[in-house]
Amino acid sequence: MRIYNLGSLNIEHVHQIESTTTNETQSCNDYHRTPGGKGYYQSIAIARAGAPVCHIGFIGPEGSFIKKSLASNGVDTTHIYKVDHNSGQEFVHVTPEGQLHKARYQGANASFEKNFIDSIFKGLDPKALLLIQNEINDIPTILEQAKAYHLDVSFHPSPFTPETLDYPFELVDTLIFNLETGKKLSHQEEPNAIIEALMKKYPNLALILTLGDKGVWYVDKTQKIKVPADPVHVIDENQAGNTFVGYYLAHKLKQHPIESCLKIASRASALCVTRKGKSATIPYLAEIK
Repeated sequence: MRIYNLGSLNIEHVHQIESTTTNETQSCNDYHRTPGGKGYYQSIAIARAGAPVCHIGFIGPEGSFIKKSLASNGVDTTHIYKVDHNSGQEFVHVTPEGQLHKARYQGANASFEKNFIDSIFKGLDPKALLLIQNEINDIPTILEQAKAYHLDVSFHPSPFTPETLDYPFELVDTLIFNLETGKKLSHQEEPNAIIEALMKKYPNLALILTLGDKGVWYVDKTQKIKVPADPVHVIDENQAGNTFVGYYLAHKLKQHPIESCLKIASRASALCVTRKGKSATIPYLAEIK
């Protein structure tokens, strides 16, 4: 058994600038280019958590280094395909105060087509876990096809878009989301009200609501579990959610009890935020135990 991550692959362009409030052209104090995307980071998190993961996605002609980076982190890249148009791109402006301003171009991440998805899903082990984020195209069709093949689907609806509200969440097995996304999905403000509204609408869903320093809640139709967060000094929260998702699913694949999955994912996420950087902040399993 393994996890199949149907996810985004981006090239991140990071510019260090003085301010984002001026209309004048600015010089960058620093620039670097790295592989990225929610799909990319979550595949790395799964691999570092000790579970087999195969990434399914697309890159452009300039994206070969993304595939190489995943392979060097132990991710199966058999189903990463190159297309003629540009890879997904993310442009990040970072101010001296650490504020981030982002713009994203979907690029090759919009290459998923029904026939391609069908050809991939028909060859998967029905006991496999499927992970999807919201940076690729045609999520409703992907969910419909995944259910047709009886796959266990975990969906991380980030980044949230208005179209997300129309997705067929009844086809999802596990929905993993933070407080801000929960507010938008449920039109409620407080965690209890968010959970109540979503469970009323989708009674067969398992919900995982991450609440930062307030911990994480798990709710399905038979149980409710709350796991507190480890108190840590936060330096960089950028990969906290991706780390949590990867570690949770890795241990679900290993058939650990749900509460154990939540606890180790929370510990991994807590360690992640004490570091600064991109994929380097995602811990290895040996660092958690």
